[in-house]
Amino acid sequence: MDLSYTENQILIQSQSQKLALTTEMRESLALLQMPLPELKQKIAQAVIENPVLEYEEEYPAAADELADCALGADSETYQDEKAVLELAKRLSSDAFFPDSYTTHGTDAEDFLPFATLTAKATFTDYLLEQLRERKTDAVTAKICRYIIEDLDDRGYLTDPAEEVSKKLHVPLETIHNALAVVRQMQPAGVGAANLRECLTLQLLQNPSCNGHLIKIVEEHMELLAENRIPEIAKRLALSVKTVQEYCNIIRRLNPIPSSGFYTQNDGGFVIPEAAVSKVGDGFVIQGNDRDLPRLCISAYYRQLVKNLDDKEAIAYLKDKIRQAASLIKGLHNRKSTISRVLERIVEFQKPYFENGYAYLKPMTIADIAAPLGMNESTVSRAIHEKYITCQFGTISLKSLFTSRIPLQDGGGALSSLSVRQKIRAIIETEDKSTPLSDEDIANKMNDLGIIISRRTVAKYRGQMRIPKAKLRRNCYSDSKTDRQAAI
Repeated sequence: MDLSYTENQILIQSQSQKLALTTEMRESLALLQMPLPELKQKIAQAVIENPVLEYEEEYPAAADELADCALGADSETYQDEKAVLELAKRLSSDAFFPDSYTTHGTDAEDFLPFATLTAKATFTDYLLEQLRERKTDAVTAKICRYIIEDLDDRGYLTDPAEEVSKKLHVPLETIHNALAVVRQMQPAGVGAANLRECLTLQLLQNPSCNGHLIKIVEEHMELLAENRIPEIAKRLALSVKTVQEYCNIIRRLNPIPSSGFYTQNDGGFVIPEAAVSKVGDGFVIQGNDRDLPRLCISAYYRQLVKNLDDKEAIAYLKDKIRQAASLIKGLHNRKSTISRVLERIVEFQKPYFENGYAYLKPMTIADIAAPLGMNESTVSRAIHEKYITCQFGTISLKSLFTSRIPLQDGGGALSSLSVRQKIRAIIETEDKSTPLSDEDIANKMNDLGIIISRRTVAKYRGQMRIPKAKLRRNCYSDSKTDRQAAI
């Protein structure tokens, strides 16, 4: 091999900083992101697999109480240290939990009643599994994960790409690239901003897709909803039969990509992380320690590792003790981080906790992370699928984070949730015979000093599942006809 120097060769030396996450740090971040039900399962599994890990309430960590090493069933004891160690290895090995537990024979005594119970894979899990199978760079993968976890229960991404770009502090083009990756996933239509986009994404993956189908979805959805096929045919200069076939194709599309998958709103249960109570002029945050067992490292095994001469046995026990200590430390860090985040949220949203949703202030992850000196990704993990209880019920922490809608004359801003409530109030008091268009609603909001566009009104109206003005008029008319028929 010729390693001789040539004139075109240039030696460049550069210096850069990279944060390499250790295994312990990764495990700690994973614990932080877990909601309590999942965390309880994680702890239960760890106690089963690690013989040195114990529940503190059930196994006091006093060395004298474990002197006889009463580890056997039916009061059986093991005085021999090597016998104890072999038992511990057997209990924590995969061989002790054979694969046959996942299948069931016909003998009643061999049936395990809980063997069929497994954690439900969610819609989010399904998308993340697809993401892991795709070849993307690290940055794109992280943004894709954020987008997937930010989807609503329908599978739509309601936050505009511009807003995601600001939240993550990355170029808009990078967000669009990541969004394109998500929109290529199954089920088709995932990651769409609205119904039109959802149907369009599905059509683009349909072999029979053509320009007429796309045009019907993009320009004539209102006519399709009213089944005005001849009018669509006239506008497209097509036969009624052809348009009917196109409309049948569109009607077979799935308007809700997440349908058929388990989502957080499918009747599951949640365990609140904490309770926020008003005491005097302030608030008290009480962590939910009752639902999370306390762990400790067996005093017996700590003593055993000091007395053994077998190097292999000592290495085995030290590794198990290290794993147990890492889990206990990770749980402590999780509790501390969530507690700090909750304190800041309650401080920031004090008007809300005192008076309700109408007083919810615009709040971003940066508003919480910056004062605490935390990374925004850490705060994002701390609020992921976390809930608290307060005087207004059990609420998701993520629901307290809303975008800013500016007021006129620089008079501050309202949260998007407050704006949605005002839009709903305007629609509820509108003249039923002549419902307000999105443009009319935007004008009324501007009269109230709230700067909002027609497009944003349409977006918020869609999120609240409120139909357009024409469809509302039809609903009002049908309701009136039904009442007259009943009389």
